[in-house]
Amino acid sequence: MYIQLLLTLVTLMDVLATIYAFIHLRKSLGNILKPEYNTLAYDALNDSFISVIIPVRNGAKTLPKTIESVLSQDMDQIEVIIVDDESIDETPLVAKKYEALDSRVKCLRIKEKPCNWGPKAYACYIGYRNSRGKYLVFLDSDTWFIRPWALSLLVHYLKERNGIVSLLPRFLCSTLRCKVVEIVLTVFSHAFFGFDRVLRKRSRRAWFYGCCWAISRETYNRLGTHKVVWNSIVEDRDLAEKAKNVNIPITIVNGRDLVATLWYPLLRDTVNVLARVLRRHGRKRLESLLASIIILLAYWIPIISIIYGIVSQHILIGLLGLIGYAILSFLHMEGAEINKYSKFVALLHPIGGAVLAIGLCKATLAKNISWKGRIVEEPLYKALRDQTK
Repeated sequence: MYIQLLLTLVTLMDVLATIYAFIHLRKSLGNILKPEYNTLAYDALNDSFISVIIPVRNGAKTLPKTIESVLSQDMDQIEVIIVDDESIDETPLVAKKYEALDSRVKCLRIKEKPCNWGPKAYACYIGYRNSRGKYLVFLDSDTWFIRPWALSLLVHYLKERNGIVSLLPRFLCSTLRCKVVEIVLTVFSHAFFGFDRVLRKRSRRAWFYGCCWAISRETYNRLGTHKVVWNSIVEDRDLAEKAKNVNIPITIVNGRDLVATLWYPLLRDTVNVLARVLRRHGRKRLESLLASIIILLAYWIPIISIIYGIVSQHILIGLLGLIGYAILSFLHMEGAEINKYSKFVALLHPIGGAVLAIGLCKATLAKNISWKGRIVEEPLYKALRDQTK
């Protein structure tokens, strides 16, 4: 009797939470700017020298496509600055090859970064120090432009809106499990950390898509460059927070048809990136572990209720579980639509929910966080750990 009552209440709460998530998902997506291609002001861009800065570590396989996508853009006044962050694969050879082929390409190599600087933050900063552009575009080495006018559109909105302009990319996955996880991450980020909150001045939420974003040199200097997030392991999030604190606006443009970025095919890589991004939340261990349990239950309670209803022949619980699963599946079909995946992938959302919960657990319990072959650490977490020594 008690089990049936508990399952009924928890399933009902899960349904209500899903409805809440759906409402805020729609609100978040509603704050993403839809590009208007017919308004593109090419003439206004002729006097704009653009520096595209590409920080890269061990990206020999994806870097060629990234560079070629930039060089094929319909803008003449452009430079491509590749900053090799101590790669141990063939990245330096790839970068040097393009530097020799095209005078617009400049290759820099970091041999040793200053103590405690975040790896990517330092690479971006070195790229900026060696750039000449009036406008700066930061592009990850596993991200590329799909259309030849993508960069023009990005700079167009930068000149129109000022501040930081980031393109919402299409996340590419090579495996089914990758798609399942990416759908869940897309839905969860928009539902609970969405741009309806990011763009609200009183909200503490602040982030943008760090794989492809632009800022004018003047605004970047006013922000303080990457020096203000010098020790960050999630530099784009922390830059967004700094920008919000000094009233530099953030604009997100729907770039699904303009830019693509690779997501991680292996689940362990996804867990590691989640542990890195969520490490800050892991400082509050009890709250973080409780949150991971709630996330896991939210995704699996409908399945449990369906199975219990069938086994015990309790129609109400089974029906509630089925309704909960159907609503959750419908919610995650929105995530599938964003990345142009088959909507049937959304039916596997409990797997993605479990990976999200595991990632948060690792952010909380892991002694060290490893990323791209190096140990990295959230500054505040590191400070607390050093105090206990």
